[in-house]
Amino acid sequence: MLYLIRLFIAFLTAYFFGRIIYLYFCNPKEKNNIISILHSFLLGLGFTSISFWFYTIATNGYNSNYHIIETCSVILIYLYLRLKKRKRLFSKLPIKNIVNGASTEKKRLLINYLTVILFGLIAVYSFFKCLKYPDGTWDALAMWNFRAKFLSCGNDAWNRMYFETFDYSHRDYPLFLSSTIARFYNYVGRIDTIIPLFFAWFFNFNCFVLPYLYLNKLKNKYYSIFAVVILSFSPTIFFHGCVQYADMPLAVFFLVSLYEFIILGEKDQNLPWLGMLFAGLCFWIKNEGIPLFISYSIFILYYLYKRENNYISAIKKFLRIIPILLPIIISVLFVRYFAKGENDLIFKLSDRLKQIFELERYIIIIPYIWTFIKQHFWIIFIPIYLLAGFIDKKYKEYIYFLFIILMMNIVYIIVYLITPHDLIWHIENSYPRIASVFLPSLIFLSCLLFKNKRE
Repeated sequence: MLYLIRLFIAFLTAYFFGRIIYLYFCNPKEKNNIISILHSFLLGLGFTSISFWFYTIATNGYNSNYHIIETCSVILIYLYLRLKKRKRLFSKLPIKNIVNGASTEKKRLLINYLTVILFGLIAVYSFFKCLKYPDGTWDALAMWNFRAKFLSCGNDAWNRMYFETFDYSHRDYPLFLSSTIARFYNYVGRIDTIIPLFFAWFFNFNCFVLPYLYLNKLKNKYYSIFAVVILSFSPTIFFHGCVQYADMPLAVFFLVSLYEFIILGEKDQNLPWLGMLFAGLCFWIKNEGIPLFISYSIFILYYLYKRENNYISAIKKFLRIIPILLPIIISVLFVRYFAKGENDLIFKLSDRLKQIFELERYIIIIPYIWTFIKQHFWIIFIPIYLLAGFIDKKYKEYIYFLFIILMMNIVYIIVYLITPHDLIWHIENSYPRIASVFLPSLIFLSCLLFKNKRE
């Protein structure tokens, strides 16, 4: 019973922590729905993992009292805001049910029932898939779950997770998953496999839930169900999410950053704070999040320039976003400092640039990309949409997000061209996971851009 109470408090403090940040920056119209609740929890997971990491550094691994300090901090912040007569951050929020069962029409009822069945099947299938890999595989086992155990144990041995013999991979990888899992270990007082299993299931399931909620709000129920059905045919999302790779959390946070930008208000104070926060957390999740965040930031800067029609004003407003990203940036730099690892893709880069001109490498890379496209045949619908001109004018400006995804894939192809590793091994073990990061966002944007019949 005590275990369940402490586990519940771990979830609750993460949610309240994220809720404080979310309601401070969010569009007022977006504060009281199920999307805001999920976003608050995700934001809380991101920043509590950072605070846990900093606390572990400050105490040299002695973090046994962290859960007490964090819980007290959240309560004090809540009381302070109430005394200051600020927004009531913790009032009971009206949660919209995914199934809109108010309609009496048989057609709508049938769709609602089918939606519940569809999500039930996805949830159950994901859960049993996760059970097959309780400790994850390869990267998940070595880089996140194994490190989480060292982080949670504390004492003088906590920094042993950086030893090469315990790693099997990069020593300087970001620690979102490790810190999140270790934080929950710290709350419950023991190492329990159910915690990494839950997060594997949670992020995998959200790859389906979030596109549904977004399209149901921005478009209509038919597009939202269509997106879920199409994503269900992806063999990579189910597998890579359930074996606890960081690619699915990266996919979720990138998708959230797109949505937060799309629902951005027109008032001056509604700058893309939240979108930048979620995009910034991407490079606390995984190294691949760094070029993703850079691409997103360039688009934000372009958006501000387009809105202000003055590049100096646009740069000033963009720079106002940077301070809120400092905890994320500093945490990543701390990991780099403690790990003291050399990035194998950058080390001696000048000696490998000539590989870009080797035709044999392209001959190896192209078949793997083509195989992935054949497995996700619906990708070909996107250029068809664009070429046919079936674009919803209301969302036309967000077509640039598709170019971000395209550019990111080009970046990854360049990485394969210059990789110091065996090319076949590298692409076989990484490309399906990397490409899967963009699948939820890709299908979401495609459904959003596609014009309704009545238009």
